[in-house]
Amino acid sequence: MITANKFWNKHAEGYSKKPVPNEEVYQKKLAMTQQFFNKEMSVLEFGCGTGSTALVHAPYVKNYLAVDVSDKMIEIAEKKLANTEIENLEFKVSAIEDFNASQTSFDAVVGLSILHLLEDPQATIKQTFDVLKPGGIFVSSSPDLSGWMRMFQPIWPIGVWIGVIPKIQFFSHDNLVSDMQEAGFVIEKHWIPEKSKRTSFIIARKPEE
Repeated sequence: MITANKFWNKHAEGYSKKPVPNEEVYQKKLAMTQQFFNKEMSVLEFGCGTGSTALVHAPYVKNYLAVDVSDKMIEIAEKKLANTEIENLEFKVSAIEDFNASQTSFDAVVGLSILHLLEDPQATIKQTFDVLKPGGIFVSSSPDLSGWMRMFQPIWPIGVWIGVIPKIQFFSHDNLVSDMQEAGFVIEKHWIPEKSKRTSFIIARKPEE
């Protein structure tokens, strides 16, 4: 079976040229996130892809670290960064599962369109909780794959095995909220865009000590 690194390396160039599915929804997610940012914050983004969101958010915080499992994705992200004057943004190759950070390291963690692609999203949510400072926020956007998409669940592993589609987790909006709360988060915002009921945009907060 193809590894995540090899799969996303193979698709990196095409991914970098693909427009966002809904620009209006994307811009609203950016704006809602930036309402929680300030110039004293340290932010981690995992599954950053080719860095488009990191490049938009970095000017609103003190420092921004963005990681992705694909070295090709990071290579493209670094080329984008080189064409800007942004100095507080760093890209690194790392799966979130392999990312080493001391506890309470970040004021915010961003993970967009990534939790459903992980082997153990519940473990990553818990890991995110641990690396956040008290009062820190976790910003995520994830598809609900519990409805008609489940009809593909039995045959999905075949596509994964031959390397034409990524491995995914078929969880619902409610599953995701439950996993967040079980990890200790308090849900600050949960937005499901009207035009697409299949996406959960969640801003969750780690309680103050």
